[in-house]
Amino acid sequence: MSILENQTVYCPSCGKPMAFAAAHSVLADRRPDLRAAILADTFQTERCPHCEARFRRQPTLNYLDIGRGQWILAKPAAEVADWPSLEAQAQGIFELGYGSLAPVPAQEIGRGLAVRVVFGWPAFREKLLAVDAGLDDVALECLKLRLLRTLDGPALADTVEMRLREADDEMLTFAWLDADVEEVLEILRVPRALYDDMRASSDGYDGVRKALAQGPFVDMNRILVDPVDREVLPEAAEL
Repeated sequence: MSILENQTVYCPSCGKPMAFAAAHSVLADRRPDLRAAILADTFQTERCPHCEARFRRQPTLNYLDIGRGQWILAKPAAEVADWPSLEAQAQGIFELGYGSLAPVPAQEIGRGLAVRVVFGWPAFREKLLAVDAGLDDVALECLKLRLLRTLDGPALADTVEMRLREADDEMLTFAWLDADVEEVLEILRVPRALYDDMRASSDGYDGVRKALAQGPFVDMNRILVDPVDREVLPEAAEL
């Protein structure tokens, strides 16, 4: 079920207390409105009644969408450096709820779910958008790594990352953004055919695919933050 708990939080602008419905879990099958709010970048956003500043609580929740085959553990963007332990945590939670340690009926549901862990709202939203657009997230991350190595753009930093923002049959729109404050720094639009080529041929990215698919953290940061994993990247080439 979807669980939202009423809590008292302190406005990051004025420091005064206010009521906040903090999400601990989202069952998208029964609450499509919450899924829509994530895609609209409005979920867990509130306005302070004292100073009227708007702020967004970083995600700390479990997300389940049986119809679309998704189970996601969402954590704050600032915790991405701890991805190895949080990836193990995600796998453990899933095993208890829908995996080998769950009741048989739950295991049957679990066999149809892809397990993922994400950090920050842009990464969370990207996973939902990719499913809607019929994009394989492993191939998508390979494409993003290829774009980063072949095209000019803002330098990646601790909080700057590249995320899919829009997708249709013709174009994919990516944004370089600051994940902590969700500020878009630059937009990049590329033909969807580039993704189709990556999905069909891999173009030397077989080692990257294998590294990305090792666990629930299917994200380019898995490659970029680990010197060992970076060795699987092919030499940069023209698109």
